[in-house]
Amino acid sequence: MTGLALVAVPQSARAAGGMSITMAMDSPAGNLASGPRANGTAVLPDGRVVTPAGRTIPIELLPLNTVLSHDGKRLYVSSEGGDADPKADEDVYNRFISVVDTATMKVTRVQDDALQFGLGETPDGRKLYVSEGETGKVGVFAVQGAALSRSGEVALDPEDFPHGLTITPDGRHALVVGFRGNSLSVIDTAGDTRVARVATGQYPYTVAVSPDGKRAYVSNWGLYNQKADEVASNVEAATIPPFTIGGYNTDESSSVWFYDISNPTAPRVERKVKVGKLLDGFHVISGSLPSSMAVSPDGKTLAVTASNNDVVVLLDAATGEVRRTIDLHVFTDGPTGAQPNALTWSPDGKVLYVAEGGRNSVALVDPTTGAVAGRVPTGWYPSAVTVTKDGERLFVASAKGLGAGPNGVELSADDKSGNRASYIGNLLNGILQEIPLAAACVDLPRLSTAADRANGFVAAAPGDATVVPARYGDPPSSKIGHVVFVLKENRTYDQIFGDVAGTERDERLGFYTGKVTPNHHAVAQQFAHGQNFYDVGQDSFDGHLIIDTGHENEFDQKIHPTVWNANKLGPEGLYVSAPENLPEGGFMWNNLYRHGVDFKVYGEATYLMGLGPTALVPPSQFEEPKAILPAAFALQDNYSLTYPSQITPSRPDGEFTDEDRADDFLRDLQAMELTGRMPKFLFLWMTDDHTHGASPGTLTPETMVARNDHAMGRMLEGLTKSRFWNDMAILVTEDDPQDGQDHVDAHRTVQLVLSPYVKRGHVSSVHHSNMSALKTINLLLGVPPTSIQEASATSLADYFQPTAQLEPRYTTKPMEITPEVNPEPASPAAAHPSLLEAARLQQTIPPGVDEGGSALQEVLRLRHEGAAALGNPNVPVLGDEVERRLAQGDPEPVKLGAGDGRSGAAACVAAVTAAPAGATAATGGRAYLALAAILLALGLFVRRTATA
Repeated sequence: MTGLALVAVPQSARAAGGMSITMAMDSPAGNLASGPRANGTAVLPDGRVVTPAGRTIPIELLPLNTVLSHDGKRLYVSSEGGDADPKADEDVYNRFISVVDTATMKVTRVQDDALQFGLGETPDGRKLYVSEGETGKVGVFAVQGAALSRSGEVALDPEDFPHGLTITPDGRHALVVGFRGNSLSVIDTAGDTRVARVATGQYPYTVAVSPDGKRAYVSNWGLYNQKADEVASNVEAATIPPFTIGGYNTDESSSVWFYDISNPTAPRVERKVKVGKLLDGFHVISGSLPSSMAVSPDGKTLAVTASNNDVVVLLDAATGEVRRTIDLHVFTDGPTGAQPNALTWSPDGKVLYVAEGGRNSVALVDPTTGAVAGRVPTGWYPSAVTVTKDGERLFVASAKGLGAGPNGVELSADDKSGNRASYIGNLLNGILQEIPLAAACVDLPRLSTAADRANGFVAAAPGDATVVPARYGDPPSSKIGHVVFVLKENRTYDQIFGDVAGTERDERLGFYTGKVTPNHHAVAQQFAHGQNFYDVGQDSFDGHLIIDTGHENEFDQKIHPTVWNANKLGPEGLYVSAPENLPEGGFMWNNLYRHGVDFKVYGEATYLMGLGPTALVPPSQFEEPKAILPAAFALQDNYSLTYPSQITPSRPDGEFTDEDRADDFLRDLQAMELTGRMPKFLFLWMTDDHTHGASPGTLTPETMVARNDHAMGRMLEGLTKSRFWNDMAILVTEDDPQDGQDHVDAHRTVQLVLSPYVKRGHVSSVHHSNMSALKTINLLLGVPPTSIQEASATSLADYFQPTAQLEPRYTTKPMEITPEVNPEPASPAAAHPSLLEAARLQQTIPPGVDEGGSALQEVLRLRHEGAAALGNPNVPVLGDEVERRLAQGDPEPVKLGAGDGRSGAAACVAAVTAAPAGATAATGGRAYLALAAILLALGLFVRRTATA
């Protein structure tokens, strides 16, 4: 077998302590399809629901920052776009400053395609400063009511990439951090000139200033900065990224730096404070991600979110001493995933409002005790919180709003394309909530219960656990001893299975149906597949991370759209491979390794991410990382990460196809047959269904998808006919759905399940996601969850039956199409006008955009239209049948009461001071879960799940 093998040497010391999540949990979606609802709620792709409280309005793509004007009349919102559709001659990236009238909630939009997070208004309300990362400048806007007009700009160093920004209390200076340049710059607002630039730690996120204006604070997100050329060379040479770049656990990483700015022209570092857990390469794989900061109104306390550790740290604002750590873990000793990522103080300093991106809520915290009084439900991934100066209203921006919904369209009589809808990244519009605190804080217990229900943090009936254990902490499956996970690329359900009668489908979108994917169809017919299965991510960047780690952490949530957006931040490979993308616990295989489960990973691209601290090394060796290098090339005890496919091409032309991947894997499988030993878990990555679009001279999309289909069939045949089949489960899905359309939701994708214990011919209508797949893997193998999102997902138990049916096993179906290449524009084969237009449009898609977004979707539509018109037998004939088979229903919205006559400030103070000291959650903790189990036994929990 070709390629590099990185080996994890097992140690006798495993993670201490038992698993604390022992309650059966299912997602609240039941059988409902994903998508926004007309009543202001939504079912998310991962099966959770969102029921935002208060008044909600739509806002632009990816709102990440909110700033209230000094007179309280305006709320500024920075929306950082998600547009992956740029043409070569287009510079529009859907980035806007939204100016919201706080009395009417009317929105005025101001386009700024270089916008990057930072906003700050001068105290006189006359000027707004805006970070403009792409151009390396700070934009200056004159404020006239809701109208903004550009009045100037301040150029920083070209490498800086301005990010977080604030204005000093006297309004005389703007402070801005350079995310890429590791810098803090000071701008004199009188002349709009830079007067100072000093160093920060790695990847500074934002800057805050003390109420007296004498001290500034910078949160440093990064672990270390890899250099783009070194990353690129590592990919080419298949070498391990150097351990010497930057280092770990230094005060440049995961830290807050204090600056004396009493002389703003010469900022001086006073102290460097580490925030969160130190990396040990075993239990803690990634940094704490210190990001949002807020200084208490009295200037004595600095609150800092550490989203990767699920904590908020309260520091003495003068000395940096840790005063309190507020633990926001959902489960005691459980996985992370709450992701506190933004916060603000009440005007009186008695309440801390914390946006929990991973549990779609805002927590109300008593800063004096650390007690969490309760939670208010929000949209998907709350990313910014601002409270009014009178403490009466809370504004919350949610980055992903109510999700995507369908991106296949209902066609008019004159539109037969079936393929003109938008790219998934352009559908995730944010929302802005206005929450009246007088009502919310009185209703806080009820809102907290609603928030937990929306996340699935309530007890569920265990169901049949004969094959898939019902609870974490139960023994591994007694039926399944080997699990194989096959990850493919970028397809939706309708694209592959739009022709499968009796399922939820839109035949008009089936560009890769029957003749292109005979093995997908045969497996679905002979074994089982899901018609209500979703990828949580939207593209390859987050798609791989979500399935590999169970998370999309804050770094990925907030950085990857900028990278994906025509690589505005810098080289894509640098950020895709950044160790900052990893959650605290690392990859799913780190989790397996910590719990003694052997595994092999074939070709997964994320091998570059943080290799070193993620290389499965024991803590004793982490401080001397070079000590592991010799061991990294010796196979020991089947704990291994192997990369046979994408690193070392075995063909003279340098191309490595899925057929080659199948060759490599089947050779390895044969060796396992001879030894009688297979790791309990195998991860197989296949890539050809990613396709090359319609570039002239490259293989057609149908050819590449067909090759992927055939190679998959060969792998599945080898596995089902192996000696290990008797106790095997095989899961097949896609990493993301970005290159296609689906009439249910842009996240809906393919899920196949094979096993002797699978229900033959079964079509699952249960709402599942790649979190369900990961949960099923971990339950079968007897290991704890990787995230709270995985923990509350619904497992794939409904696919399985107690008795085994070994036969028939799978036999590969031959390719039904003839391989061909996209014609050159001048070729007779491209004579049809649609083919000519497809070739022209393909050339407008700039390099670096993953698959061209909806521009590529239009290319595929045109190519299919032209090829079909010319009678090309390789192209499926699109029908026009649409079937509706999934359950209909809406989550119940959360409505606020009228309050009890107290002001919002008084009601919230009463609520937080009533919470017991040390409580980490009003609901969702271990005590609540135990209570939930008791209530379930008493029949007091009624699940409002619609059934098909």
